[in-house]
Amino acid sequence: MSKYIVFVGTQSVGKSTTSKAAISFLEEFYGSPVHYVTEIGRKLHSQGHTINSQSTSTTQRLIEAGYAEEEKKHADKILLADRSVIDRLSYTLLSKAAEDKDLVAWYEKNIVEMCSRYSHIFYIPLSDDVKLELDGVRSADENFRKDIDSMQQAIINKYNIKVTKLNGSTEQRLEQIKLALVADIFPSTDN
Repeated sequence: MSKYIVFVGTQSVGKSTTSKAAISFLEEFYGSPVHYVTEIGRKLHSQGHTINSQSTSTTQRLIEAGYAEEEKKHADKILLADRSVIDRLSYTLLSKAAEDKDLVAWYEKNIVEMCSRYSHIFYIPLSDDVKLELDGVRSADENFRKDIDSMQQAIINKYNIKVTKLNGSTEQRLEQIKLALVADIFPSTDN
């Protein structure tokens, strides 16, 4: 059975750092190579598409298509992504793309089924001690960053999506990931 592990979180909370750090452990744990799906939005940004709060319906549809293509092309592998459909819906709802009512309706209709394809969803919440790192791609708007985090929490709650919350340093997060994966193999029998 293939695995699809994703990370959820707003800008600059350590999704990419944590997911990259988890690759070697995951390959050892599952005994199989991991295909890393990184932020497709960055690739589109480098091609001239607007992202973040200025993201258009076209950009969001291209991002969604990029993830669908990666998922289909590598369905037989362990997939690891530093974004999820929760992230993509959050950015859609808080950008110009929200004007595309068909796109929003599509997400709302399909988000639960799409999340069910993930074997693990790791959510990294925004904390006061994690500062926004500007890299020319991320939005410099701290309020937008907070809005994305709030929207992600609202989506998780609205659709009752099971996530494992990760806190602390990268090393602490890796330990929490390991515990979650082991717990799936050896579930507790406590009542």
